[in-house]
Amino acid sequence: MFSGICVSKLNAQILNVDRENIDSMQKSWYFLFNGSYSKDKQVSDIVDISCYNEFVYQLKSNYGVMAMLQFNGTTSGESIIQNEGYLQIRVRDLDKRLLSLSPFVQYQWNGAWGMIHRRLIGTNIRTKIFDSQGEDGYFGLGLFYQDEFWEKETKFSTSPFRDKQFRINSYFKTAFKLSQKLDFVTQIYFQTPLKIQESKDYRFYNYAELNFQVNSFLNLGVYLDLFYNSLPRGDVDKTLYGWGGTFEIIL
Repeated sequence: MFSGICVSKLNAQILNVDRENIDSMQKSWYFLFNGSYSKDKQVSDIVDISCYNEFVYQLKSNYGVMAMLQFNGTTSGESIIQNEGYLQIRVRDLDKRLLSLSPFVQYQWNGAWGMIHRRLIGTNIRTKIFDSQGEDGYFGLGLFYQDEFWEKETKFSTSPFRDKQFRINSYFKTAFKLSQKLDFVTQIYFQTPLKIQESKDYRFYNYAELNFQVNSFLNLGVYLDLFYNSLPRGDVDKTLYGWGGTFEIIL
């Protein structure tokens, strides 16, 4: 399997807890690699490197162990313009149980935003709301511990800032067929500190994607994602959005 993404999603700012393309695995494992390299010859050479790797192994208990690594980097001469990525490992039920646990660990960084690192560890309780042929819906509620280290607390400050706290994570995901070859997927996340009544620090994220199966070898997709952070750190705006296209060649 080979896949490509035309525009980067907002992965570096939000915990990704669910994936649609593993719901109906037909074999015990798969590995996906997507990468690109480009170099623009100028007075100062511009080099752009990006990669996305995903590995999934299906256990006999109908759980899946998943590892994802994404990296985007751009340099201009000796200057680093972009340096961001994340590594995530988690265990998730492969849509066989009504109620299941989904533990995870994640490490992120984003030089452009001033995020030196974000370390996460936690678990979600995942509930199947409905699951029939061509459509499904899941709700998750969990707790994770975050350790964030930023070059500065806000755009207007200059001192490094570290944020260690527990957060509540909730999400809803649904997918359904619009036609025989057209699928729609959306995921909504909402995160708050553990002490909700004492803080206005919350995060909201929505991701929606249309996937079109051209034939048995080619899938095309378009997506839109929106992120809102009531208390952003570093050089991050409160509201972010992105859109793009994807293609997947199955060999």
